[in-house]
Amino acid sequence: MKKTNDNSFLAGMRDSIPIAIVYFIVSFTLGVTIAKYAYPAWYAALFSATSFTSVGQATGLKMIAEASTSLLEIGIAVLIVNFRYILTGISLSQKLNTKSKWKRALIGFFITDEMYAVVSSKKTITFEYYMGASPIPYVSWVGGTVIGAVTDSFLPERVQVAMGIALYCMFIGLIIPPAKRDKRLFFTILLAAAVSCLFYFTPYLKDLSFGIRIVISAVVSALISALVFPVEYLDDDSVYVREPISAPLANDSDEEEVAS
Repeated sequence: MKKTNDNSFLAGMRDSIPIAIVYFIVSFTLGVTIAKYAYPAWYAALFSATSFTSVGQATGLKMIAEASTSLLEIGIAVLIVNFRYILTGISLSQKLNTKSKWKRALIGFFITDEMYAVVSSKKTITFEYYMGASPIPYVSWVGGTVIGAVTDSFLPERVQVAMGIALYCMFIGLIIPPAKRDKRLFFTILLAAAVSCLFYFTPYLKDLSFGIRIVISAVVSALISALVFPVEYLDDDSVYVREPISAPLANDSDEEEVAS
């Protein structure tokens, strides 16, 4: 089978179109939720333009709406939720064809789960390709948020009520597919939900702010999961064995055998 590794700017734009469509739908829901909290449309635009992450924004938005939540709590919670981007950034950095710090920083800003899934199967990633793949989803995300915030008041009442739970549906849609493929992730999600419920229904503990409950639930579930499912090592140098998210690429020797 012929393999393509087109790393041009136009190829990046083409590959990003499906991501942009999904982003518009999800960000529209986020925009409606922002409007429900009585924030203006310009706030929705600034929120999405400076924080290009669905889960991080949804977490931060809920905490911002809580009057008792401090900036420190919001910062810690969003950092924990978005910590995975540090790992994906390290992974992508091994494939980038540029050593320029400002180019790598720009690519880092546009890293999302869906973008990582698209580019991670490539042997090498060019700056041109990633810059081609980034603008359309980014504009779609920001634009969808603004449109959702602006049109909320024009939506029928039934639709507005339905949009009230749409953000929770988005969360479910984000966690269920990967949880079905990985029992460790499924265990971590259930554990985090159990710890969160414990805080919610336990006297005195339920009086803690939403931000503190989120942070503790995430840290406790992650620590317990790390103990229950420890990582494997190749040697004494502590090299972590990471499962590939896609089919492994054939090495050069395999390609030579196929060609011969």
